[in-house]
Amino acid sequence: MVTTETAISFFPATNQNGFFTQNDALSRIFTEAIRIITTRKGTHFEDPEFGTDLQQFLSTIIDSNTKHELRQDIVNALTLYLPEYSYFIQVNVMDEPYSDNVFRIELKIEDVASNLIVNTSDGTFTVV
Repeated sequence: MVTTETAISFFPATNQNGFFTQNDALSRIFTEAIRIITTRKGTHFEDPEFGTDLQQFLSTIIDSNTKHELRQDIVNALTLYLPEYSYFIQVNVMDEPYSDNVFRIELKIEDVASNLIVNTSDGTFTVV
């Protein structure tokens, strides 16, 4: 069973003058990108193409070809569902040191990054 753990925190939505902060804007983009990535393609009745095929990669060996396919699937989904931001979001899929069952999906906008840690042995996601 796939579960989602969210361990991400950002500053309040507005500053003392009522304006959105840059951190809030980035957190909203990252949150939406992670929602797209962790949604299984085909689960939205009204839009079956929404999401990615991340879950299919949980039962495969993660090698350079698999990382490339996963990265391309994520980039395609972000381009389709976040077109106004997809040009600015860098996507990297990399191994997590010291673990064969874990890989990291890094989403980066300029110098700010959000990471999705995927554990293939128990199917959990952790956002850091």
